[in-house]
Amino acid sequence: MLPAGVYAVGHPALTHEGRWMAAVLACGPGAVLSHRDAAALWDMADLAGGPVEVTVPGVGSRAQAGIRVHRTRSLAGWEVDAHRAIPVTSPARTLLDLAAVIGRRHLQLAFDEGLRSGMLSPVALEEQVKRARGRRGAPALRQLLGIDPASLASTRSPLEARFFRFCREEGLPMPLVNRWVEGHEVDMYWPDQKLIVELDSWDFHRGRESFERDRAKAADLMANGYRMIAVTHRRLTRDSAGLAATLRSLLLAG
Repeated sequence: MLPAGVYAVGHPALTHEGRWMAAVLACGPGAVLSHRDAAALWDMADLAGGPVEVTVPGVGSRAQAGIRVHRTRSLAGWEVDAHRAIPVTSPARTLLDLAAVIGRRHLQLAFDEGLRSGMLSPVALEEQVKRARGRRGAPALRQLLGIDPASLASTRSPLEARFFRFCREEGLPMPLVNRWVEGHEVDMYWPDQKLIVELDSWDFHRGRESFERDRAKAADLMANGYRMIAVTHRRLTRDSAGLAATLRSLLLAG
C-alpha cells in the first residue's frame, strides 16, 4: 500500500526500494530514508521490516500509515546522500541513528560490515562523533570507535572481521591485518612478537595448488624466525576460550 499522494505507474508490486522511495516522497522536501531502513539500503544490516523509517528536518511532516517519522532540528548536507537514487542519511549518520535504537551486538555487526565493505569511512565516522554532542547514539558509537577502524576496514572477509572482533572482545593486542611479511601476504600479524595467524577457510584455500602454496609460505616464514598458527572458523566459534589462551601465551612469550 502506497502512502497518500504517492502513486506507482506501471508496476504491479513495489520492491523494497520502491517502498523506501515512496515513503521518502510522502514525507515531503528534505526527507531522507534513515535508521534501520537506511542501514538495509547501505547493506550494513538487515534490520528493516516494520514501518519505513524516514528522517525529516524541522517540523510539520504529518504522520503516514506505514511510515515512522523521525524529526531532527537539522540535517547537514554532509549527513545526506543518495544511494540507488533514494535520498538517505549518509553511512556515518545512519550508524549514529542506529546506535540510539538498537542493541550493542547488532550495532557492532553493522559497524563491522560497513567498514569491511568500504561503505563506512573511518574519517567520516570520527567526524560524525565529534559533531554529535548530546545525541543519544553518540556514546555507543564513540565506544565502538575505541578500536582502530582503519584496521578493521582492511579485512576482506567475514571470517577476518570476526577474528578482529574476537581479539577485541578477549582483550588481546590488536593485530595488523593483511600485511606483507618477507614477501608473503599474511592475514593477522603482530610484528613485535613476530606472530602470524592464518585464517583457514575452505572457500579460499581449497585445492592441491593452494594447499602446497600455503605450506611453502609457512615454511619460508618459520625459517625466517616467525611463529605461525592456523585458525579455522570452527575453532574460532567453538573453542574461542582455548584459542584466546593459546594466543595470549604466544603473545606474552614473544
